[in-house]
Amino acid sequence: MSAPDIVLAADRVSVAYGQTRVVDAASFTVRGGELVAIVGPNGAGKTTLLRALAGLAPSSGSITVDGAPLASLSLGERARRIAYLPQSQVFHWPLAVADIVALGRLPRGAGADLSEADRQAIAVAMADTGITQYAERPVTTLSGGERARVAVARVLATEAPIILADEPTASLDLRYQMAIAGMLLRHARAFGLVVAVLHDLALAARIADRVIVMQGGRIVADGAPNEMLSAERVREVFGVEVAIGEVGGARVVVPLSLSEGP
Repeated sequence: MSAPDIVLAADRVSVAYGQTRVVDAASFTVRGGELVAIVGPNGAGKTTLLRALAGLAPSSGSITVDGAPLASLSLGERARRIAYLPQSQVFHWPLAVADIVALGRLPRGAGADLSEADRQAIAVAMADTGITQYAERPVTTLSGGERARVAVARVLATEAPIILADEPTASLDLRYQMAIAGMLLRHARAFGLVVAVLHDLALAARIADRVIVMQGGRIVADGAPNEMLSAERVREVFGVEVAIGEVGGARVVVPLSLSEGP
């Protein structure tokens, strides 16, 4: 399946916890080849929406993959089509890094005896994330940033066309922030599509084809990064004055003052 053949669509998707509606009637479509960033202040509903798209949060409305309702897909088929990277990674057991990454092959039928395709996918994912040298180390001995890269490698190893990533560059140093961002962009271009929750507005402006802005559980804007991340929009949504500029063709978002409190 080529990237342009893939479509992820949400139609009036809502998520409520008790009497609180965390996501309210979110609608958008992402097509193959696109990397879409979801931005917004804390508590805007970004992570909850991403979890709903992955089928991990009960929701109303409609979520479809290539026109098929998400709920109609078996768990195996869903796992082969959608890879989800949560915001925080907690590894409780001292498994070897290579074994953690190999878990990404389970939706492809991998068992105790890995196929050549499994081994190749694992090796490529580890090389791309710069963790090959840690293959035999217990994951619990790695730093937070190194563990984050292990989690990204596990997602890449699934070879799922759709990647849903919640803060994929959090805990990473600058080098690996750009490396992981580049990998996600290449995945979208060549293999499928990516929806990523990002707090780094400059990174969103640099890599996203579209930016979805959320506030109070609702999508308040959806469009080209330069339009969505204007100084006026950032002030309205985040309550912060910023300067917008360009350095080397990349959009830069610079806060102009420190907040005195929440």
